[in-house]
Amino acid sequence: MGNRIKNRKREPKYDRYFQAIRSQRTAVAGALALSSGGVLTMLALPWPLKVLVDGVLTGEAPLDLIAAWSVHVQVIVISSALLLLSAATAFILAKEKVLFARIREQFGLTLRAQLIHQIYAMHRFDRQKEASGELTMRLTSDVQHASRLFCKTIPSIAKHLATTLFTLGMICWINPLLGLVCLALLAAMAGVVRYYGPKVSAAATRKRQLEGHVSGLTQEAVQSIEHVQSMSLEARSEARYLQRAAAALGAGVREVQQSVSLERTTQIVAALATALVAGLGGLLVVEDQMTLGLLTVCLAYVTALIKPIEKLNELTSAVVRGLARVRKIDALFITLQRVPEENQDRTPELDEPGGIESIICTDVTYVYPDSSRASVSGFSHRFRRGELTLLTGPSGCGKSTVVRLLLKLLTPHSGSIRVNDYDYESIGGKALRSHCAVMSQDPQLFSGTVRDVLTELTPNATDTDLYAVLAQVDLTDLIEQLPLRLENPVNETASQFSGGQRARLLLARTLLGERPVTILDEPFANVDEHSKRLITQTLRRMKQRCILIVVSHEHSLQDTADYIIDVSA
Repeated sequence: MGNRIKNRKREPKYDRYFQAIRSQRTAVAGALALSSGGVLTMLALPWPLKVLVDGVLTGEAPLDLIAAWSVHVQVIVISSALLLLSAATAFILAKEKVLFARIREQFGLTLRAQLIHQIYAMHRFDRQKEASGELTMRLTSDVQHASRLFCKTIPSIAKHLATTLFTLGMICWINPLLGLVCLALLAAMAGVVRYYGPKVSAAATRKRQLEGHVSGLTQEAVQSIEHVQSMSLEARSEARYLQRAAAALGAGVREVQQSVSLERTTQIVAALATALVAGLGGLLVVEDQMTLGLLTVCLAYVTALIKPIEKLNELTSAVVRGLARVRKIDALFITLQRVPEENQDRTPELDEPGGIESIICTDVTYVYPDSSRASVSGFSHRFRRGELTLLTGPSGCGKSTVVRLLLKLLTPHSGSIRVNDYDYESIGGKALRSHCAVMSQDPQLFSGTVRDVLTELTPNATDTDLYAVLAQVDLTDLIEQLPLRLENPVNETASQFSGGQRARLLLARTLLGERPVTILDEPFANVDEHSKRLITQTLRRMKQRCILIVVSHEHSLQDTADYIIDVSA
């Protein structure tokens, strides 16, 4: 509501995942070639045993190539051939695993890059529908499962399918009756998967849903530790958390129960097939319709045929788990197909000499989607460079909404906003915000060093630049006292600094940016009188170089401000 939405053409199902794989086509082709080589060496492995049994041990069908050699030499040659085939198989499998691991990691990186890009373009109303812990899980655990699905599980299924078809063909070529037994085994396995697959899938989907709830609650619990302690709410918070965790645990157990049922059934069917092939093959050998060597080959092939079947439970579980995670990722992408138009990259002519000189609001009104009354109604003002405009008013009167409107994070329902002589409609939100330095009411600090915090807007700033801006906010001595000075670590809450020091550090970051529009939302929150005086002095100097907008209840700024606007009026 109030945001014009651009609808994108919906992509074919799973297309973005296959595009990420196609971008590595050379590596994928190499991995598939290795897989094919592995299948061929596996099919060749039983034949030296056949030659050994039939041509040397029983003497029924000696191989012409080595028939003239002594028995000892024949055994050594055949054993060496078996060793070479085994070594080649092991080498191929190792190279294949490493190559697929590289493909999987690159796939995950590509998918995470797409997700984080889209999340940053996400409209605040869509973002508020998702718990931050849930979004974190999609970027981490869900992407990991999707990577395994498309770059490990699906290739494994393809390889096992090729192995199964070639093995079945070889068994049918050796003896059609034994081939029919193996074909019946495959049909039975297909029925087992068809029966248990949906149950495993439903259990995995439910488990993932509850894991998302636990992840979201975990992040809330970590962020609210101090609040919980200060109110003595530990028991209540722990009970709430453990209730959610227990539900997720129960869903996990149910998923395992379904997987175990699938595994048990497949093992029974596989054992039955092995017994039938061994029994029928033994009878055929007794009746001289098959050599002992060929029976050895058949049994080896049956073992190779059963190996994918034994992995059927693991593969089925991996597929349904992966698809459950992919659906979560897709749901986020579907939400993000409706990217607000103001977040699109368009190039406005804001980099002209003089930059942004003014922002003009005329009768701006905004109503939040879940509200029946306007948060901002008929707001008008001209913000000019060289002036400090103070936005005041009681909590909830719309001060922060005005800031969001100025930053084009929201679009007015009525009225207009112009930057210099350009209407907001012609300016992309990202392009506009690249000219703004913002210190929010609840500022975010990313973990790193003091230098990292200060240079967020100006990564190329020198030490001279940093110390100059630290001097403006009277933080030079504090930073010099730190063990590593500018390289001293800072955690995400900057807990080693007081509230006033933290505010001045963030103000220094804003000053260093020197962007034409500077917006400070409650810069005096949780700061002492000394810091207030320093910040006020800094603001007097700042306003000469930019459009300075301050949201504050602080009366000491009234003498410094050029305009004082009560947003509630």
